[in-house]
Amino acid sequence: MATSGQATGQNAFITLVDSGCVVRAMRGDSNSISLSWTADTPESTTYGATTRTRLAGLKDWTLEFSGFFNDNATIGVDTVLASVLGAQTEMTFGPAGSTGGYRKYSGSGIVSDYSVDTPVDGMVAVSFSMVASAGSLTTGTF
Repeated sequence: MATSGQATGQNAFITLVDSGCVVRAMRGDSNSISLSWTADTPESTTYGATTRTRLAGLKDWTLEFSGFFNDNATIGVDTVLASVLGAQTEMTFGPAGSTGGYRKYSGSGIVSDYSVDTPVDGMVAVSFSMVASAGSLTTGTF
């Protein structure tokens, strides 16, 4: 089983399931992916305490994606994202790539926003955010 150890971002891997339940690779249109995994820590400090106390709370995650506009009718990022905006879908993210044994994160989420930016002097760019919809992230390997 391969292990990635330290890695550069150039081999990052991401897929989304489109509205037709087809797994679509988004890697070719992306240039930045950020995954944030958090946990609430509600405070349970009582009067008279001299140190704060907290409880373990709910976990949450957010995925941020940036890349380039691609309006290919079946596999382009615009087609995929337009079909799942506001809907629950599945994602798989491999920070170091998808080689056997490399770490992957998977989750069910909702694409909460999708933006297209068209500068006069540059590439048409896209970005989207995905938030957890049911359950936490699962971790494993490819």
